[in-house]
Amino acid sequence: MSVLLEKTDSSLLPRIEPDPFLPTRIRAMDKATRTPIPRCFIAWARISLVSVMIMIALSAGIYLGRGLATATRSNGETEIASAYYEAFSQSGFAAVWGDVVDGDEEEQQ
Repeated sequence: MSVLLEKTDSSLLPRIEPDPFLPTRIRAMDKATRTPIPRCFIAWARISLVSVMIMIALSAGIYLGRGLATATRSNGETEIASAYYEAFSQSGFAAVWGDVVDGDEEEQQ
């Protein structure tokens, strides 16, 4: 252990010189092994992605629409809606209008 931990003369160790052309050779090897992606594959990938996104949006819209349609309404809203419908339906509107006109004539006399 002591032999390993002793300081040794650095001149005895081999000198390693960095290769100045190493980055250039790595780039050349990368270009040689890289295969270009065909343009038709990119086009099909885009079309597929758009189709999937449209299907997700439609599914979410249908899901939310059904949820809103089946949501329960309070009794007050239902009563207001039915009163509105009765007031403006053909037979109900004429009867209410006649009562209003008759009521105004009685008040004037």
